[in-house]
Amino acid sequence: MNKLISAKQLIELQRMLTINQLYSIYLKGILQSYALNHRLPAYAPIDIDILIRINKIDKLIKLLRNKGFRLSKTIYNYSEIDLYHNPQLTFVNTSNSKLPRAIDVHLLIFNPTKSIFNSMPVNKGLKITRQMFLRKRKIKFGPTNFFILENEDMLLHQCLNFFFHHCCRGKRQLHDIADIIKILPIKWPVILERLIEWDLETYAHYSLQLAKEIYHAPIPKKILDITAATGPLRNYISNF
Repeated sequence: MNKLISAKQLIELQRMLTINQLYSIYLKGILQSYALNHRLPAYAPIDIDILIRINKIDKLIKLLRNKGFRLSKTIYNYSEIDLYHNPQLTFVNTSNSKLPRAIDVHLLIFNPTKSIFNSMPVNKGLKITRQMFLRKRKIKFGPTNFFILENEDMLLHQCLNFFFHHCCRGKRQLHDIADIIKILPIKWPVILERLIEWDLETYAHYSLQLAKEIYHAPIPKKILDITAATGPLRNYISNF
């Protein structure tokens, strides 16, 4: 089975989820690139990332198993998921060529618990995830409607994912952050308000600072000044 994701596979996945009333938000990848540039990404994705409501996960597990997917770990229902340490499930397609090779299902939008610098209580992560579902926006890709994050949430997700998951390394991810800022209308007061509310402004600062330094993303100086760290976290990304 081809490991790369095709547009047809993405559309078929969304059709299947919609029929089963499993409304998801698609993260990063093909749909983000299409929202920014109206074209597929220059890199070839090998998996799909979706965000789903927790109360739908049991139904999703059953559906994907019936469609030829297996979980990378043995989990049968929501009660077996460790939301604090790993609020993500990876489904691998073993037989169905009409669907993507792999699907990463996220139950929380951020997972900073692996970081040595910070941890986020599960209840806080759930609250932020619910807020993002309420703010999601619709995008048409081919004949099909999809949901993606609204502009500010898309930027925040990319910034914090770059810090916590990619450890402030990876020029492709940083380029994506710069593209969001250059192409989409961003409400910077909203960005600042959410970062302060979530107590994550320091961590977003480095993603924004690097996007400005390397890709000349037009970020207001006030935003960088307010989010700047008071501690020695800069050393964390000194080898970028």
